[in-house]
Amino acid sequence: MNFWQAILLGLVQGLTEFLPISSSGHLFLIENLFKINDGFINFEIALHLATLFVVIVFFWPSIKKINKRVFFLLSVATLPLVLLTLLIKQQFNTATLSTQHLAYFFLFTGIINYFSFLKLKKNQELAATEKLEDISFLTALKIGLFQVLAILPGVSRSGLTLYAAFRNKLSAKNAFQFSFLLSIPVIIGSAIFDLLQTNGQSFGQLNWGLTLPAMLVAAISAWFSLKLLQKIIVHNHFLLFAFYCLFLGMTLLIVNF
Repeated sequence: MNFWQAILLGLVQGLTEFLPISSSGHLFLIENLFKINDGFINFEIALHLATLFVVIVFFWPSIKKINKRVFFLLSVATLPLVLLTLLIKQQFNTATLSTQHLAYFFLFTGIINYFSFLKLKKNQELAATEKLEDISFLTALKIGLFQVLAILPGVSRSGLTLYAAFRNKLSAKNAFQFSFLLSIPVIIGSAIFDLLQTNGQSFGQLNWGLTLPAMLVAAISAWFSLKLLQKIIVHNHFLLFAFYCLFLGMTLLIVNF
């Protein structure tokens, strides 16, 4: 991996980590395009840590206000991922996936984004949940169950959690906050899980001359994508994400036909 490939990966990670278009799917594509294998998992962990820092800083005012009720709801939403993902990932190997599989996952994400557009449009005409504390136990659990599907490259975690939130009549603001507060334990847990899978091997052997600039690019672009998504949710431009994912999925199917 050369310097410009590392920068590209950082840029893609930052831009796609929080937008509902799947960062894992885009990184999978680039990994296969440039034939990047050695140390990629640990490089990807480093990029995730950069975006983790961004989401914590971005939502710090909300994090400081988390009370016992909201902490409980976030724990409930995280639980399915902790239990089910550990079981699924033991049998799930991304090395067996092809770009054709990825195409179907992108198409699925596109459909989810389309339904998010419809649900949010309807919610704007109804009285929606006003506070995070008002979210019910069952709603938090449903959001967590949807999130489990995001272990598949090309399936967007934020896309699924936002759709589940809109489906349960959360306002745009609360859906945005809950989904990304939920991303904090998810990113931390994913990094720990991947480190345990590799026993931390080669993490200390990363080329930090490539990794640190890539992390910086990932952090800057992640901040931009969060600000962009915040505006897009308020104005309900989910059709943009739906069309993009559907176009990407169809393109991959045609290329691999």
